[in-house]
Amino acid sequence: MAALSWDIDDIFDDFFDDFTITSKKKKSHRVRSTDDINSTVRINHIPIKAEEKEEKPKAARSRKRGTIAEITPHLYLSGVHEMEHDVLKELGVTSIINCTADYPNQKFPFVENYVQIHVDDVPGTDLKSCFDMCADEIKKERMKGGATLVHCERGISRSSTLCIAYLMKCLHMSLFDAHQHVKSRRPCTNPNMGFFRQLMQFEKSLFGTNSVKIEPLK
Repeated sequence: MAALSWDIDDIFDDFFDDFTITSKKKKSHRVRSTDDINSTVRINHIPIKAEEKEEKPKAARSRKRGTIAEITPHLYLSGVHEMEHDVLKELGVTSIINCTADYPNQKFPFVENYVQIHVDDVPGTDLKSCFDMCADEIKKERMKGGATLVHCERGISRSSTLCIAYLMKCLHMSLFDAHQHVKSRRPCTNPNMGFFRQLMQFEKSLFGTNSVKIEPLK
């Protein structure tokens, strides 16, 4: 099974194991997990009831490094080193959710709201307790006509997990669809296995069922 390319330095590859996301139609791709157990994820789709129509994504390139990915017209995802005054201003960012343990909030004159969640990117971290609060913050900013940037250190695991949780809660997307959507916007999207399991728990609480099932590889 061919592996997708990853928009991260090769130096990090040794830290990851693989697990596979497979749809009911038997289409599959390999994604990365920081968990030490290889797993198979089989997918059953949940119908999407989106609150807003799909629009062509934007990716604003920062002069520092990488890109800021547009997840929806009011939600952006990046790493901390990709944040730049002119880029964020051009995108209309008015709220920032910082989910790093070690990086303080960067202040921008046009940003009105800052939320910081001190979490480490390890499978045992409880990020699920923040899903509702962060989703509500993103939705509140959207209702005001603003836009939210969610970032962690590299924009790979913690911040992508929160964006997926938002799509599930506020746009009624299944975990499979939300994960695929975020990954299509930012290819390095890679929730660690602990966060992925928490997203499964969140999906079950929202919809009463799961669109994914994790089984050991044989």
